This record gives sequence, structure tokens and C-alpha cells, in this order.
Amino acid sequence: MAWVKFKRLRVSTKEPSIVLNSDRFSYNTIIAKLTEFNKNKFVVYRLDEEQRKIGFEFSAKNVSDAYPIQRVQNKGFRSSAGELVQRNLWIKKVAQLKNLEQRKFIAIEENKNVWVIQLIPAFEYKVKKSEKLSIAAEARGIYRYLDKDGNIVYIGKGIIRGRLSEPTRKDWNFETVEYSIIQSDADQLEWESYWIDKYKESNNGRLPYYNKVAGVQSP
Repeated sequence: MAWVKFKRLRVSTKEPSIVLNSDRFSYNTIIAKLTEFNKNKFVVYRLDEEQRKIGFEFSAKNVSDAYPIQRVQNKGFRSSAGELVQRNLWIKKVAQLKNLEQRKFIAIEENKNVWVIQLIPAFEYKVKKSEKLSIAAEARGIYRYLDKDGNIVYIGKGIIRGRLSEPTRKDWNFETVEYSIIQSDADQLEWESYWIDKYKESNNGRLPYYNKVAGVQSP
């Protein structure tokens, strides 16, 4: 059996962290101290969509495209991000997650005053089963099937459209496919396992219906 990296579900309060919300980023006191918010009162966002990374370049000056960092009494620090969230589906989908721990990320220092967080793939693309040809034939990643009531009935990985066309799935009862593009096989396995674990955590240890029938791993 292949090794699967254990994916942490929670961030320690002792680590520098950033929380993504629908219209802002929130910073804990650890990163505020490390990045010297007492003098660096502005931030510029940088994006790497392929790697799902957001960079934060902190500055003492109000440079072009910078956002002010505000201190909120008893709630730490924050900066506005409404436009950023709305214009980027891969960010917006994560911001909509109800579980706070899935929107909280450890911030890693990349360079002086530049910190980076990596978002989780959150099934940002959505198509009807009947419209499967709109999915690129070569698209690879993780996906999940939802029934007419929006219940998750399967979580898998691999070539997304190809899996949909497998004869063994012809009679499966679902209407919608949600997916994220991930090229690496190892990353696909990691995130498939992550989302199956999250499903089980919220459903008393049960698997999605067709994962239970077909086995946890994608055939």
C-alpha cells in the first residue's frame, strides 16, 4: 500500500496564520509581531493560481495596489479582500467554506516582509452530469458527485471526464460534478484522502455512498 501524507486539519494558535473570509483576510498576533505591523501598515497581494498560493507583501508605504492593515479591537488585524475573492473562483470557493479551520492557513515567510499561504483545492468548477463534454478531455484532479438534493455521493481523483464515462458508473444516481484541476498524481491522492476524511468527520465516520460501494480509492 502506498504511503499517504497525513494532512493536518488544524493550525496551532502559536503559529503565524491568516484566515480567509468572504471580504477580508484576518491575521493573528503571531504574524502581526513577526511582520512588524506596528510599522508595516500596508499589504500587496500576489497570486499563483496554479499552485493555489497567495503572497502577502507587507510595506510601511502606501504603494500601488496596497491595502491598509486595520487593527480591530479584541479581534486582531485585518485587510480588505472583497474584490480579490470575487474575481478569483479558486479563492472564492475556499472563502465560502463554513469550517473556519479550512479557511485558516499557516503563513510561511518567503522573503523579507513577504509571506505565503497555500489554499486547499475546494471543487471550484461545477457542471451538470448531462454537460460532461464541457469538461476538458485532459482535465485531471479531484472531483465529487452530488445527487439532486446536493448530497455528496462520491469523491474521487484522476481524469475527470474519463471517469464519468466509465461503464461501471452508468447507473450511478447523481446529477452534478464538482472538481478542481490538479496535475500531480501524488497531490490528487493527498487531496482526495483529505476530502474523504472531512466527509467522514462530518458524517459519523461514514463514507459517501459510492465510495462505500466501489472502495475508498478511485478505480
